[in-house]
Amino acid sequence: MNYQITIMMTNYLWMILTLCETRLDQSVTNDEIHVNGYRVVRRDRNRNGGGVLTYIHESLNYHVVQELHVNTEGLELLCIQIQFSKQKPFMLIPWYRPPDSNIQIFDAIEEVLQSVETRFIEYILIGDLNCDMLSTNPSSHTKRLLRLATEYNLTQCVKQATRITQVSETLIDHVFSSNCDNVKYCDVIPLSLSDHYMIALSWGRSKPMSPHNHCYVCSRHLKKIDITKFVEDIRKVSWDTVLFETDTELAYINWINKLRAVLDNHAPIKRKRVRRRKSPWMNDQILALIRERNRIKKRQIIQNLKMIGMIIKD
Repeated sequence: MNYQITIMMTNYLWMILTLCETRLDQSVTNDEIHVNGYRVVRRDRNRNGGGVLTYIHESLNYHVVQELHVNTEGLELLCIQIQFSKQKPFMLIPWYRPPDSNIQIFDAIEEVLQSVETRFIEYILIGDLNCDMLSTNPSSHTKRLLRLATEYNLTQCVKQATRITQVSETLIDHVFSSNCDNVKYCDVIPLSLSDHYMIALSWGRSKPMSPHNHCYVCSRHLKKIDITKFVEDIRKVSWDTVLFETDTELAYINWINKLRAVLDNHAPIKRKRVRRRKSPWMNDQILALIRERNRIKKRQIIQNLKMIGMIIKD
């Protein structure tokens, strides 16, 4: 463990530190890289390159979600569920993507994100992904990453170059958040030990989670859309950035953003309060009886109103 990082962890009391391209294997034990007050979660490749490692402060509750690692051979990542005091848990996904990996690696990471999405938990995808977001001529890997971020509504929080050499400045280390509102601070910190700079991130809700907080789901109501007006607005949209874009990835991103803008006018996303916990005893038969009860009650109210009207007339 480099002494500079050890000193910074001790002085600033970081809660979580993630390292990419650790170049470790089984010959290096956790005791050799131990830092007082922290626990180690790692996934090694070999001493020649690759690997990810995360230090987690011993005051935090966490567990490694092993079932998300089942089909991730070839992916150098970790899936760690972490919970701060009085906060909902979130998923931290440190990932290192080698620069020479093929484009299919994004299909594998997409499967991981799909599995995380089914857990209805906020998550952060972080790491050295070797995709330069500052390039004016992005590579196919960068375009695939941008498309992935668009499809899963992930926000890229890092805006500055993270690797600076004498001849280039690139943004290849990323933080993608499923909820950018919880990212309070994100900055790039120069380090003398590497030409890769460190990313400092402050994440968390401004208010602690209360047991009385309600849960909500977001959805669009498409049944009441005025199709005629919707088609008119679609025709008014300028599709030049889609039709004349030679890159299919960027064309897709432009198309879906324009379509969402029109949809937001006709079927805006609405929040609906839902139960925090599912009722395991609820089934279709009970739901049918509830609907029947409500129908009878509604009919009875109408009949009572008619009887009251007759009494008033008499």
